[in-house]
Amino acid sequence: ITDLEEIELLRKLIDGFSVDHPLKRFKQDVYFEVPKLKNLFGMMKQEGWTYETIKEAYELFAKSISDPNDPHPDYVYQKKYSSKGVTFMAGDLKVNKIEEDLKKYKVIVDAAAEFETFQSLMKRSERYDYHDMILWVIRRFIEKDVLLGKYQEKYQYILVDEYQDTNGAQNQLLFLLASYWENPNVFIVGDDDQSIFRFQGANMSSIEDFVRKFEPFVVVLEENYRSTQTILDLSKSLIKKKKKRLISQFD
Repeated sequence: ITDLEEIELLRKLIDGFSVDHPLKRFKQDVYFEVPKLKNLFGMMKQEGWTYETIKEAYELFAKSISDPNDPHPDYVYQKKYSSKGVTFMAGDLKVNKIEEDLKKYKVIVDAAAEFETFQSLMKRSERYDYHDMILWVIRRFIEKDVLLGKYQEKYQYILVDEYQDTNGAQNQLLFLLASYWENPNVFIVGDDDQSIFRFQGANMSSIEDFVRKFEPFVVVLEENYRSTQTILDLSKSLIKKKKKRLISQFD
């Protein structure tokens, strides 16, 4: 599918919303949600998420922030506070903030509910995107053991470069190919510090999942032959502020 075709299908999706749909607009830009829907659907494909995945995450979030027995620190008053004649004590729930955030995130759930409808529009238009191709392979591998076994036999040595750029779906594909062996021949090269760039939906969890699953032998490359010391020092001063770094796990 081309970018223009994708926008046209997203507009067609919005045109089909009922009058009481949370994303339906009747004035100004009626297609205001197109970019958000595009990003959401793309992320759902990249991570292999379904509507149920997002709905469940929303429900867990809603429960976690409004549980009076174990409240989230961001949603309770840390000290006595008064506003417009109303006084809140330390430990009281920030009810207005909870309602505001839940309303905001509920829109994402409502949008995710339209994912399958959009995929049906893609299918009727005989179109697909890059992420669809990966999901098709994953689905066939899961459904057909013989097909998966054929490719496991074919690709007995796997090397992945720029591993920090992988997303959830790509990671699942790798894990399926390597699932036959107890100790598969998998070699990856990646820089967890570069995961901040979020290329193709990449995230830090891909590397973390790999480490947990395979418990690999790790070689940390500490010598740099590309940059001057000034650049290296400045870069280190910035990146060390990043809380989640794999190198800290191997010190």
